[in-house]
Amino acid sequence: MVKDFTYGNVVVQVLTRDEHAPPHVHVVSPDYAVELDISAPEVVVKPSSKKARIKNTPKFVREAIL
Repeated sequence: MVKDFTYGNVVVQVLTRDEHAPPHVHVVSPDYAVELDISAPEVVVKPSSKKARIKNTPKFVREAIL
């Protein structure tokens, strides 16, 4: 089951192993998006696929991880 949380205009979606592995989080705002792998001891920014229209900035990534 996907868990959705909203913080201001940012949506956080937590996807566990039930949806598809590995467990990861999508953090999406109107302008940016980042996908974070949470299966390892440390959070890792997943590379965006060439088909995905995901853009982000280093600042947005830092804020998403925190």
